[in-house]
Amino acid sequence: MAYAGQTITNPITHEEITFVRTTAETDGQSLVFDCRVTPGGATLPVHIHDTQEERFEVIYGQLGVRLGNKKQVLHRGDKIILPARIKHQWWVPGDQPVLFRVEVLPARNLERVLEVISAMAHAGKMNSRSMPKNPFELANIGRLSENYLPFLPISLQKVMLAMGSRMGALLGVDPQLAGYQASPAPTREVVAETVA
Repeated sequence: MAYAGQTITNPITHEEITFVRTTAETDGQSLVFDCRVTPGGATLPVHIHDTQEERFEVIYGQLGVRLGNKKQVLHRGDKIILPARIKHQWWVPGDQPVLFRVEVLPARNLERVLEVISAMAHAGKMNSRSMPKNPFELANIGRLSENYLPFLPISLQKVMLAMGSRMGALLGVDPQLAGYQASPAPTREVVAETVA
């Protein structure tokens, strides 16, 4: 279970996520985290959420955002709301890191999904696009995250993901992916030079 101030990382996407307000703290109403991303990582494809709204605020750097068919670059202080059922995507457009705050309403399972994805990335269970190598784990991530492709009906995708999850369970793949626990990000050590 995540806690406020906990930082997790994804070496494939180059994300460093620090939880600000957890699902438990808001009784599931929202999840708030800061996301620091360095250039060169894998980018989440265009997707939609069935019920969740995401709110972004750029703290520093530049953030590329696609909302519907419109693409734009946000700068420090800029905010954007990504409503449920509208296709969207974000990325790092330049060669500098970006830090942005994300508020997700309602929280649903996102906190757990972020932890699972981080743990899977560190365990070598993800491909270079940050997708699970195991198709049944992919089905479970899709089902738990409630991220859907914009070109297929959500109801059809829910059925397909549920079927994949059930088939995986028959083969011993845990539908809740409970074996994946995110480790905190390593602390950054500062080495002091000694003067002789």
